Amino acid sequence: PPRSVAVVHVYCPDPWWKRKHRKRRVFTDAFVTQVAAVLEPNGILSAASDVAEYFDVIRGLMDHDPRFEPVPVPAA
Repeated sequence: PPRSVAVVHVYCPDPWWKRKHRKRRVFTDAFVTQVAAVLEPNGILSAASDVAEYFDVIRGLMDHDPRFEPVPVPAA
């Protein structure tokens, strides 16, 4: 239900790092909208990728969405 989830975890979301596979990626504007709808107030979206370029795409989607606030990336 809307606003009912405290944390959404998405780790290494998919193997689609090649250009021809980008249409299959989990992280899209539509996915971000769905996550925003289910997260409770002050909920957390925790995401990681083992592909730096894809992580940059994820970070870009999140940074441009006013419904989310960035948190520091943990040290490796």
